[in-house]
Amino acid sequence: KISLVETTCVKTANNKKPHKAWSRRVDERNEAVNELAAQYKLPVDKLYQVSVDMPNEDRYEDGTHYLDGGYLKLAQVVSKFILHNIK
Repeated sequence: KISLVETTCVKTANNKKPHKAWSRRVDERNEAVNELAAQYKLPVDKLYQVSVDMPNEDRYEDGTHYLDGGYLKLAQVVSKFILHNIK
């Protein structure tokens, strides 16, 4: 079975706000993912919003990578998505 996954949010250093240049790329990629999913009736794991809502203490200060708590949250969402979509 095929499923698609959204790209996660990239923030500026110290996780102050979404990174302007990267946000455009992420938005374009996620738009493409969601268009393909609609066209082919594929499920999409919506990780973007999970990453936006993630507390700064679960991310490295580089704004891109996650600490253990962040990876745990992402893993929980992904595993729930997989279990829900395996049929």
